[in-house]
Amino acid sequence: MIARGGGGWQTILADLALILFMVSVSATGGSAPAVPEPAPEPAQAAILQAEPGAIYRSAEGGPTLGQWLAGQPADPRQRLTVVARYADGQGQAVSTAALAWARDADAAGRPARIVLEPGAADDLLAVLAFDAADGGWHETCSAAAKDHARPAATKEMSCE
Repeated sequence: MIARGGGGWQTILADLALILFMVSVSATGGSAPAVPEPAPEPAQAAILQAEPGAIYRSAEGGPTLGQWLAGQPADPRQRLTVVARYADGQGQAVSTAALAWARDADAAGRPARIVLEPGAADDLLAVLAFDAADGGWHETCSAAAKDHARPAATKEMSCE
């Protein structure tokens, strides 16, 4: 019987696997940290809002919110969102203006939701987007994902 000297491809593969393991361990820090890391802060739920289709900001000499809404195409899948940003304790004034806009929008036949959020400066804008809670594309896609038993021909909208 003739003995082979050295190693074969199995030895080379084992060496490479060991090197890969050592590099992976060193990249991840090696061992568990001695001091436990602080728990991450809970994530705040984001407001469901799609890409804006149209944005309105009040300007001197420009159209009112009602006039602007009259010029926008009516689509039941769209929702009007009044975004009111306030700086350092000015939330009351901005929220009052946002409520006035919401009343104007309701009078124009477009009920609005209001989003108040802190910002660097006071800002008020209205956004039309396809994110309506009743009949918007978000719910249709969610329903289609949950309902796998329905044949594709009976689905109202494709979410691909």
